Amino acid sequence: MKNSRMQPRRCLPSSVVGGIVGALLVLAAQALPVGRAEAKSKTIEASAFVLRDAGNNMRVKLSLYKGNPRLVFADAQGRPRLLLALEGDQPQLGLSDENGTVRALLLIDTYGPGLVFRDANAHVRVSLANVGEGPHTGPRLTFWDPRNKTRLLLNAQIGDPTIIHAQSPNGPGAAWLQVGPKGGALVLRDPKGVEVHRKP
Repeated sequence: MKNSRMQPRRCLPSSVVGGIVGALLVLAAQALPVGRAEAKSKTIEASAFVLRDAGNNMRVKLSLYKGNPRLVFADAQGRPRLLLALEGDQPQLGLSDENGTVRALLLIDTYGPGLVFRDANAHVRVSLANVGEGPHTGPRLTFWDPRNKTRLLLNAQIGDPTIIHAQSPNGPGAAWLQVGPKGGALVLRDPKGVEVHRKP
């Protein structure tokens, strides 16, 4: 009986124990990096992203232009047709023709929202904007000729008279129609800018 009690207990070889411990350490070490890799896979970082169709034409491009984000959509020929961008702190939405000229532009500047229409030569022909400051704000609709000269203007600022201003193509000749709290007035100027008619 003494001999049986004095016999040492049977244990696993040290090599087996070391192998088990080593395997557990490897699994524990791999668990954390795998979790981090999965979390990082949800974020993709790059300076630009480009989507191309089956013909290798660029259809969408997200990039930075002069430090400002810009998203461009192109047609089947790869020509930019729609632009969504920030110019400084001013958001812009532009629509381009097949030649790449921005023909319609919607933006918000320091005065408020504005809408601009351009011809094929990129000259502004019609603009609608919010003008004025404080309580004297209101819409202004302006028509321009190809030489970037104002030809017709409709101004309706709050608290100020509503004005329709028609400008001659050459010189200061103009016609003014003004409507205010006291009624309307019509003013005509000759090509030299001299007032020739006023009513009332």
